[in-house]
Amino acid sequence: MSNKVVDNETVELKNIIVYYIHQWKYFVCAFVVSIILAILYLLLYPKTYEMYASVQLQENKDLVGGGISMGEASGLMKSFGLSTGGSGGINIDDEIMAFSSNALFTKMILELGINVAYTKPFSWHKLYTNSPLIVTADSATMMSLEDRFALKVSVDAKGNITVKSPKRKDTFSSLPARLELPQGVFTLDFRNGPKTSFDLDILIQPVRWVAENMINSFTIEEVSKLSNMLEFTCDDHEKQRGIDILTTLVRIYNEQSDSYNKAEARKMITFLDSRIAAVIDDLNKTERAIEEYKLKNKMTAIEYDVQMYSEQMKELQSKIIEMEAESQVVNLMDAYVKKPENKYNLVPLMLSQDAEGSPLIVYNDALLERNKILQNSSADNPLVLQMNEKLDRLRENVFLTIANARAGMVSTLTDLRNKEQQLLNRMGAVPVQERVYVEFKRQQEITQAVYLLLLQKREEQALSMGLDQTKAKLIDEAFVKQYPVGPRKLYAGLFIIVFTLIIPVGVLFLRDRLKELISAYKQSV
Repeated sequence: MSNKVVDNETVELKNIIVYYIHQWKYFVCAFVVSIILAILYLLLYPKTYEMYASVQLQENKDLVGGGISMGEASGLMKSFGLSTGGSGGINIDDEIMAFSSNALFTKMILELGINVAYTKPFSWHKLYTNSPLIVTADSATMMSLEDRFALKVSVDAKGNITVKSPKRKDTFSSLPARLELPQGVFTLDFRNGPKTSFDLDILIQPVRWVAENMINSFTIEEVSKLSNMLEFTCDDHEKQRGIDILTTLVRIYNEQSDSYNKAEARKMITFLDSRIAAVIDDLNKTERAIEEYKLKNKMTAIEYDVQMYSEQMKELQSKIIEMEAESQVVNLMDAYVKKPENKYNLVPLMLSQDAEGSPLIVYNDALLERNKILQNSSADNPLVLQMNEKLDRLRENVFLTIANARAGMVSTLTDLRNKEQQLLNRMGAVPVQERVYVEFKRQQEITQAVYLLLLQKREEQALSMGLDQTKAKLIDEAFVKQYPVGPRKLYAGLFIIVFTLIIPVGVLFLRDRLKELISAYKQSV
């Protein structure tokens, strides 16, 4: 029984195949039509090219890195762990999001003016630098556009220019001309000198719409998980436009990154300037006190000629000076961090334990991430609010870290002073004036050390502002790949095959079903 069913199915399939073979004329017609359509596609569709560029993302490195020698302060800088370097490490996903942000593409599109499309009538090809006309407007007008609109421009043999917009028609005898449209004020001018007898269609679109479409057709990929290399590719039938898009995008990204780094450096310099002024004032007071004390006690020059000030005392005083300087720096940090206006400012890295992963570095990293989000969003963004909560928690850790550092310094200073007192108790023969002078001198050296520390830190920040830092180093400049990516011959071939097979089968099937319905209708009547 099952063999009989299989035979019937085989016979039925053969009958269907034979039936369609007898209708070969339909397939031939479909083949001819598909060939014509495929040829038209290959001839009329603009030849499209793929543009490529690659960059290497660079970390923010120390610009001077302690290389400036400033006497005793150089050694203190190392012991305090002061550094101008960033947090290190690059989040490739964040950088890809920054490169593909609508804000970055918007700036690039405004600069190149590619939100204005120029085409000849009945043509798909968008003109670029070879467009005879150019329409410009200020950035505020372009950004305020809420919908696209078209202009039709006609230049006759006498040089008269006719501009048709959706709601009006203007005629000019020469260019440049001012177009006062409902969407704003635009300027129409010849691109490369006057030309006559041509028609041109101009489509002006909202910049963010163009950026949105371009982002969807743009490809940004990391080369590998172990590198900081990014590859950029985009398709365009105008080679120069594709190259300009890639080149301008990378340049604007670098300019924004450099501007952000310099803004942060300016904030740090402002803080350092205020502290340097305060330290200079303290240093002047100490020097005046020494001068008055020496005059009062008729002291000319104090030399370390007392046997009690042995090498042990010198080493002890050096340690006390260093700890006092560190204590002053910690106090500066504590005062700076607790000011309300510095709530979302970077915390200066001035603790010797400020290594990677410390609370201060983690807090600064979170601040940088918040500032990066704020570049492309508002303060009401849920991500910003979430970062604010995170920063509030991290700020408590910063307070605790500074408090612990201060407590440790107080304990160490107490121990050093106890040892110093033991030595001073054995200095009964030393005049009181000399001991007081030593205290004044020590305070002077402490203030000088803090001053040199802050001065060196400020110099490093000033050097960083004077350098143009390129975050995305161009490895492969934008170029056009060898073979076009469109029109694709493979697509044309697949279209011929599918059209030749599907269309005739569909037509024959519908024709037969229609005959059956008509026959059934006649029989029922």
